This record gives sequence, structure tokens and C-alpha cells, in this order.
Amino acid sequence: MRVLFFAQAVTLAHLVRPLALIEHLPTGWEVHLACPDNRYRHFLAAFPHPVHKIDAPSPAQFRRLVDWGRQIFTEERLSRDIKTDLDLIERLQPDVVVGDFRLSLSISARVAGVRYVNVCNAYWRADFRPIPPMPVLKPLRWMPHSWLGPLFKRVIRGVFARHAHPFNRLQRRYGLGEPQPDVRYFYTNGEAVLYGDLPEPFSRLDIAENHRFLGPVLWSPPVPPPFWWGDLPRGKPVVYVVAGSSGDRRVFGRILARLARLPVTVIAAIGGQRTGVNGNCHYAPWLDGLQACRRADLMIGNGGVMGCHQALVAGIPVVGVCSNMDQFLNMHAVEAGGWGWGLSANALGGIDWMNFLAARPAALPLPRERCSLNVTELVAALSP
Repeated sequence: MRVLFFAQAVTLAHLVRPLALIEHLPTGWEVHLACPDNRYRHFLAAFPHPVHKIDAPSPAQFRRLVDWGRQIFTEERLSRDIKTDLDLIERLQPDVVVGDFRLSLSISARVAGVRYVNVCNAYWRADFRPIPPMPVLKPLRWMPHSWLGPLFKRVIRGVFARHAHPFNRLQRRYGLGEPQPDVRYFYTNGEAVLYGDLPEPFSRLDIAENHRFLGPVLWSPPVPPPFWWGDLPRGKPVVYVVAGSSGDRRVFGRILARLARLPVTVIAAIGGQRTGVNGNCHYAPWLDGLQACRRADLMIGNGGVMGCHQALVAGIPVVGVCSNMDQFLNMHAVEAGGWGWGLSANALGGIDWMNFLAARPAALPLPRERCSLNVTELVAALSP
């Protein structure tokens, strides 16, 4: 088997999720990885397989598009990506291509006649939340929610339809498929679809046979523990705070400032160069997330699915401080599973954190058999 992974890598999760999956493939399979040459490439220093450069928005560009509610996949963007995909597929002749947020593959793989496996999340299915949660958008940040909420519900279906137009136009150009009224179809479309989710929150959905749940996809940066790791004080609850690659550093800075006044010990990875100890807050640019969760009593993160899975496997509850729609949707699934709570990054000012933390029950730990990736489903989806 020759497998070509496409990692769009506009956030760290879209690079490291393919890395985590590749680790579980059978020995003897030939693996190639296509990803952008951006700031996350240092995590590939020890990657043992060929890496091919592709173009994609930088994490900063992607963040601006999301924050301002702009179209991520324009017709120009998709056309360039399709050409890149086809050139690389023609050169490598893979048996199967696997995409993580490389949505151009819904067209290019079919044009090339190669099997396309889409790695995504089930909360992007249109039947999970037909009217999704409203994200925090910079142009609308200062408008009252009482105005925005009803307006958002009226216009969001039209927005999803508009975002689907570039895909529909290109499908028509290549003589493929029927037009789709919702861009979420392309988020969750493929000859096989692998959901990096636990299945419980999605039990009411009609899941096709070629759609499979992988369970927790775990990855942590290969970094040594910080100098203070062995000297954390005992006797106080430990709160793990992680902004992730798409969390707003200013929002998480305000959260840390509030936690600094509480009788808790904080371990924090919010990027930047803060590596020391300040009061009850212990900082590092990067932490092994799973080990940090196992050390903590609570995780406060950006609502991203991979960080949430680390908390659930460690058996601690998670608070997701959400800004974009992906984070809100994931935390809706987390809340449905009874594993944590989602908060809007736009509505943190009035929270009494001590009372909030004290009032929240502990999350139920996952059964041991649910704490690892379902390798059987992964291999079955990739195999012809």
C-alpha cells in the first residue's frame, strides 16, 4: 500500500492528527506526507517518511479569515489546490489519499480516480446542528447578542450555501456530482470518512457504512518537562491551561490573571517565551498535553477536539473557551457527552471562576477500552 496524506496544517491539529494516524499504520506500507512549509514543520524533524511541500494559508492568515467570517475556500484557492493535488498524485501514484481539511481532494481525487479518505469531525455534519452555535466574529464583537442571535439564525443557511458555491462551480467544471446547498457536505465527504471523535454524542445521527469513528486521536509535542515539573506544590487543585494554536492569547492571559488570585496551582502552555514561575502560575511554551492532563484536576483550553480528548482520556473535565465555530461545535458534542462545558471567549468578564470551578462536577473517565485510537477502523478504511 502506498498512502499519501494531505495535511492542510492551517492549525496544528490538522498536521499532528495525520502524524498520529501514520504511527498506527502497518509496517511495510509506503507513506508520504504533503503539508505546507510553515511554523509547525519543526515537529517533523524526526518524521521517517518523505514530506512534500504544498501551499495553504498560514495559521495567521487562516485565523484572520475565521475571525472576520471570510470565505476560507475561494474558487481561486481551490483551483490552485486541485492542480497541486493532481500533480502530486500523478507523480506518486498512491493507492489511497487521506486528507485532513484538504477539501480540494473531494474534487481532485475523483478527477485522478484515486480513493479519497477524509479525516474530519462528525460535528461538522449538517444534521448534527442544522443551526450551529454563533462564533465570535471581530466585526460583530461589540453588538448585543440579543440582536445578533436572531439575525445569525436567519442568515447562516445562506452563508453555508454561499461558501459551497466555489466547490459547486468547480465540480461542474470537472463534470462531477450534483450541486450541494451546504458547504458542510464537503467537510464530511469522501469515499471513506474517518471521524476523529467519540461516537456517543452522535448516536442519533444516521451514519453510513463508509463513515467510521476513530475515537481519541492523541498527540503531544515531543518536548522534555520544564524545570519546575517536579516541584509543583501539593494540596491545591491543579488547573491545566492551554491556548492551542488557535486560542486567543489575550483571552487566555486574562484567564491566567484571574486564576492567579485563586487557591489553585496553574500549569500553562499559551505560547510565547514565558518559561518560568509567576506566583501560582507555572509556564512553558509547550507541554506534553496528556501528561499535563494526568497531573491536573481540570483543563481549560480553546475547545479544540484533540486537547479535549487528552482531558477525557486522563479522566478530568474540560472547559472550552471558544471563539470559532469548530470550537463551539466540538464543545457542544463534549457537553452532550457530559464531559465538560463550553464558554464564549466574548463572555468571560462576568464569571466568578472560583464559584464556577467549585460548582462543576467531575467528568466521568472513559472506560479503558475507549481511551485509544481504533486502529482496526483506520486500517479498514484505508485498505482497498
